[in-house]
Amino acid sequence: MTIINNSANLAYINVNQAIEKLNNGELVAIPTETVYGLAANINIGGAIDNIYKLKGRPNNHPLIVHVHQNFDVEKYAKVNYIAQKLIDNFWPAPLTLVLPKTKYISEYITGGQNTVAIRSPNHILTQEVLGELNCGVAAPSANKFGYISPTKAIHVYNEYINHDMKDIKLSILDGGDCEIGLESTIVYINGDNTITILRHGMLSINELSALVEVKEKPEVKISKIENTPRVSGELLSHYAPKTNMSILTQQQLINFNTVSIGTESFILCFSDTFHQIKLNCENMRDEYITEYIKMLSSNPNEYAHDLYDTLRNADNICQSKKISKIYIEQIPDNIEWIAIQDRLNKASHK
Repeated sequence: MTIINNSANLAYINVNQAIEKLNNGELVAIPTETVYGLAANINIGGAIDNIYKLKGRPNNHPLIVHVHQNFDVEKYAKVNYIAQKLIDNFWPAPLTLVLPKTKYISEYITGGQNTVAIRSPNHILTQEVLGELNCGVAAPSANKFGYISPTKAIHVYNEYINHDMKDIKLSILDGGDCEIGLESTIVYINGDNTITILRHGMLSINELSALVEVKEKPEVKISKIENTPRVSGELLSHYAPKTNMSILTQQQLINFNTVSIGTESFILCFSDTFHQIKLNCENMRDEYITEYIKMLSSNPNEYAHDLYDTLRNADNICQSKKISKIYIEQIPDNIEWIAIQDRLNKASHK
C-alpha cells in the first residue's frame, strides 16, 4: 500500500508497520467487522492518553480492549463458566463481554471501573496484528467523540486530515469496508449466570439466548461510579451527524413539504416512500431529487452495513449546502432492527 504522509501526522500503513507503531506507543486505526477502532497498546499509558486527547473523549468513559482469538483472556479478566461459553461459541465476533478486571488492566482504560469490556474482533488483518503484538489494544471507535462511527478507512482519514494532531501520530490500517457496520453487542454476566445486554449490536438476542438466558431489562447489579458510563455508547446522544436529525413516519414523509428538500431538508427513506415522495416533486429534476433524497435498504443487515456511511455522506452534503435538517424514516419495530433503532435514537436525540 502507498504510504501517505502529511502535516497532520496521518499515514496509511501495512500490518507490519501497524505492529511496530503500536509497540512504539503510536495510535493506529484498525479495521474490525463492526467499525474502525482507534487502537493503542494497553501497556503504554501515554498511548491510551492520546486516544482520549485525539477523540476529545472524557477520560471517565471506558475503552473496549481487543485481543487475539487465542489470547489468554484470564490475564485481563476473571472469566466464569458463562463467559467462557460465550467466548468458545462466538469469538472472534461482534460480542463484547463486561467482566471483573485483573491488575493488568489499568483503571485509566476502564474509566475507574472495576470491570473491563473485552472482545476479539473478527477481521483478518487486525487478528494478525493482535497475534504478533501478543497483548491487547484499547480501541474505541476511530471518530471524534459523539460523531458518526467510521466504517471505511477514508472515514478515518477525512475525520483527522484537517485536525490539529498536537504531535499525536495516527496511522490507518486499511482493511476495506467493515462487514457489519454497527458497534458490537455488549453483555454483562449476572450473578445468576444469566446475561444482560448493555448495548445492542447485530449479534442478536436470538443467537445469544440459544446459548444462555438473556435478561433484557432487569436492574443490573453491578457497581457503578456516579455519573460514569459502564460501557461505550451509553450516552443518550451519540453516533450523531453535525446536522440536526429527526425520525419521521412514512406518512409524515409522504406528506412532507417538498419545497424544502435540498434547501432546508435532506431525506433518508425506504424505496416505497422514495417513490411516493418523488410523485410529489413534479417540478423537480430527477438528479436534484436523487441528490437530496436517498434510499435505504429494507434488509436490516444491509441497512446496518450502510447506515454510518450514508449518514456521513448526508451530513457532508448538508454541511456544505447549509441544509439544516436530516429526516430519516422510522424503521420496523421488531427484533432484527433493535440495534439500528438504538443508533438512530441516539443520533437524533436533542
